[in-house]
Amino acid sequence: MDEAVKDNTEECVSGINERNDEHDETIGLEDSSDDSGASIVDSTEEEVFLDGLDPLLDRLSDVSDDDWYPETTPRKKKKSGLSSVSPSPAKSYRTSSPASVQSGKGKSRKSSKKIWACGTIRANRIGHLKTQAPRGNIRWFREDDLLFVEWKDKRDVLMCSTFHKAFNGDSIKRNVRGADGVWAIQDFPVPAAVLDYNKHMGGVDLSDALIGYYTVLHKTKKWYRSFFYHFVDIAVVNAFILHQQMAKMKNQKPLTQKAFRETLVSELAGTGPASAPAKEHLVPSKGSHLPKHIKGDSTSGRRKCKICHSKTPVMCVTCQVHLCFVPKRDCYSKWHGRVDEDQSE
Repeated sequence: MDEAVKDNTEECVSGINERNDEHDETIGLEDSSDDSGASIVDSTEEEVFLDGLDPLLDRLSDVSDDDWYPETTPRKKKKSGLSSVSPSPAKSYRTSSPASVQSGKGKSRKSSKKIWACGTIRANRIGHLKTQAPRGNIRWFREDDLLFVEWKDKRDVLMCSTFHKAFNGDSIKRNVRGADGVWAIQDFPVPAAVLDYNKHMGGVDLSDALIGYYTVLHKTKKWYRSFFYHFVDIAVVNAFILHQQMAKMKNQKPLTQKAFRETLVSELAGTGPASAPAKEHLVPSKGSHLPKHIKGDSTSGRRKCKICHSKTPVMCVTCQVHLCFVPKRDCYSKWHGRVDEDQSE
């Protein structure tokens, strides 16, 4: 607590004590006591004390408001663009944003707060020209400090920036098929805003595109399952990108994403625990067959019959299998009938 708060606190407490003393003298409670020696306190004394706390609480509230600063982290509600940062930062920043959160108005407000922004923008945000242009063509216009630039690649690319020039003389290589059907590498002019955006946001766009080709996400009533499926997609795509980079380092041809996923599934399926060994298929022995009780007690020594799976105390000594040997369930004869058939063959 600072000195100002400390002084005000002592002043308020002193004022409370003086007011209480004056009140005690007024109602005659300074020296009054009951027969037991305990002082008699009027019920209004507590109200006077609480009233005396009001100046102290008001002063503490004012000091707290003076020293309070709002958070500069993103707010809890879903915000994007400029509304996610408040108040103005002390330094200048450059940001890149996807088209889903960009508008010219937001970028203009960002530049006034020393946050220089660059990102893609949707065609319906500005007066997009519908006339066809050759590949590599650049069209642009400025509105105050905002640069709107349209670049023709395979498709129209619309960018908005607050710190780029329309064209710095940069070029990019593209594999183009000519009129004679032959593919060749050609250089095309490219705006600086496109190069910077691809440098800082290209990885995000590439990851989203690869996930969209072979996603494992499907409809589910449980929201957390959607998160799990998306995390699986991200992990697989990251592994695929690493595979491509390693193949490039080794001068090898990388697998396609489909082949990579199939190989990944095969390897993961082969790393599980070994399945239980198949039960040995017993066949009747061709030697002499003599029935035998398993134990002297026919109740506790029963086992499952090999034929009908009922409980039986009898087993064949030669075949080492348990078989029913009663008139109603003569599994012993059925089992050894197989032996006779095998011997006749």
